[in-house]
Amino acid sequence: MPKINFKINIKGVRRAITKIFWLLGRRAFVGFLIFFFIGLFIGGVIFYYYGFLVVVREPEIRPYEVRLDDQLYQQFLESYRQRRVSFDNAGFKLYFNPFFHSNIK
Repeated sequence: MPKINFKINIKGVRRAITKIFWLLGRRAFVGFLIFFFIGLFIGGVIFYYYGFLVVVREPEIRPYEVRLDDQLYQQFLESYRQRRVSFDNAGFKLYFNPFFHSNIK
């Protein structure tokens, strides 16, 4: 069986790429159009996949209702009440406002 060699000629690829870029550089308008249409095509493909192919599904209805642990809920409410009371009872210090002077005539 003959051995297949997939060696890529890097110098040839580099030469071809530089020729393509020189061609696009000499003809800037054509290069702009090519890149514009490539971008337009890629944008269209992305819009098609994420705009038209999205299937809207109804959310699953759970066959059981969600129940909360009453004792845990009461503990949460008590801690919330304690925080609220401590926040309401906290003393607030009034600071001097350097931008407002009441003694200016």
